[in-house]
Amino acid sequence: MYSNTVTIIRRIVSRMKTLYVHVGQPKTGTTALQVFCLKNRKVLNKKGYEYPFFEYKYKHINRRRNGHFLVGIVRDEDGNRLKEEEARLMKEGLALVEDAFRKYDHVVLSDERLWHASKGPLFAYWNVLKEHSEKHGYVVKMIVYLRRQDVFATSWRNQMIKNGFEGAYGQYRWKEWLEKDTPGIVLDYYWLLEKIAAVIGKENVKVRIYDRAWLERDGGNIYTDFLDAIDLKWDDSFVIEPEDPNPSLTLNLQEIKRIVNNTPEYEGDDGDLFGKAIRRCAAGKNPDYPCSMFSVEELKAFLAKYEESNNKIAREYLHREGPLFDMTIKELDKWTENNPYMYEDIIRYFTQVALLQQERIDKLQQVDIRKLKEGVAANKARLNKITDMAKHPMKAAKHIIRKK
Repeated sequence: MYSNTVTIIRRIVSRMKTLYVHVGQPKTGTTALQVFCLKNRKVLNKKGYEYPFFEYKYKHINRRRNGHFLVGIVRDEDGNRLKEEEARLMKEGLALVEDAFRKYDHVVLSDERLWHASKGPLFAYWNVLKEHSEKHGYVVKMIVYLRRQDVFATSWRNQMIKNGFEGAYGQYRWKEWLEKDTPGIVLDYYWLLEKIAAVIGKENVKVRIYDRAWLERDGGNIYTDFLDAIDLKWDDSFVIEPEDPNPSLTLNLQEIKRIVNNTPEYEGDDGDLFGKAIRRCAAGKNPDYPCSMFSVEELKAFLAKYEESNNKIAREYLHREGPLFDMTIKELDKWTENNPYMYEDIIRYFTQVALLQQERIDKLQQVDIRKLKEGVAANKARLNKITDMAKHPMKAAKHIIRKK
């Protein structure tokens, strides 16, 4: 009975013009899904779907994030916000959606900032989408992947510190960060889901769980799950690009990089010498120190804050009873700054900094030697020419006259 109902619903959905808005969260395979959609754009087109490509390039935002125009901030050289330009780009992005619907019944937008941006004033983009959808005859459906709050919070902080982002994301020590109620992110998932559902309708909010047990059910993966979320089925016409390795930092490396990030003279990012050094260390990290930022008691207390709202999500959005996530808690030591592996990691990190610096010096020396050789060769050619002219003055005079 249930499977028949699902089939009927899918057939109805397939006849409707639908805008699927994939909002993240961050750290839930969003980049991989965006790459997948771009790589398989022609395959999606054949199935009546479009993943439109937005031409404008926001600063520090990859163009594969085709939904960023909904929340994109534009500033001038002095840091002043250009709201008129933002409004123009919003209009341009919506026009792109309109164009896509002229050829295809289904359009997919994706950007990992859409979830957290919905927390504050930028939430208004949902009202804009709702109004636009009613005017142009399509349905808005939101897709969000959720992780257990402790796993998400620690993973998010790890990424912010690794990338060298300033401010509340990685400025504080762990305890201070938690006391500030994890600034910049949303952990009460139910609250934000309800806020969005009030605009686009609860039936149009699709909640997915980002953990291995969910994604690999029935032999699947993140890609098959995402296709299911946009009412498609996997087949052999889809291709998967190998994922770029993006190793997370150990807790020791996090603390080292957090201190580097907060050094007043440091203005680097993940592409500078210090960022490259931390990535080298992460790639060869020491796995002999399994630990957690939480003690077992702290973790239980942290998760208890979200138990009720998580259960509501399971019941109201996934239509099942029981916990939303796997609630297994590993018995791990709580990380401390003076743990026995810290001094080794400090030495390892600054060794990589020194090695990278030496590599840069070697490259500069190679360039200087090459330029020196090129200069010697050029001077030698000039000297040979002068010598030849001295030996054959009449020939040289004729050459000069012809040239003039």
